[in-house]
Amino acid sequence: MRDDRGPPAQDDEEAVRGSHDREVASAAGVSVSTVSRAFTAPDQVQPKTRQRILDAAAARR
Repeated sequence: MRDDRGPPAQDDEEAVRGSHDREVASAAGVSVSTVSRAFTAPDQVQPKTRQRILDAAAARR
């Protein structure tokens, strides 16, 4: 049987987070991957870079 519904819709929370991460990355002057890493593995991000990311994220709340 063929399923013509296409791929499942992206979860709203994931879509918002992805958009937020892109905005934070742009404001902090880093990649989206670095933003993600700053929150999931902060020891792998330079302290000054992580602070820029945290400041950018706080400004977007």
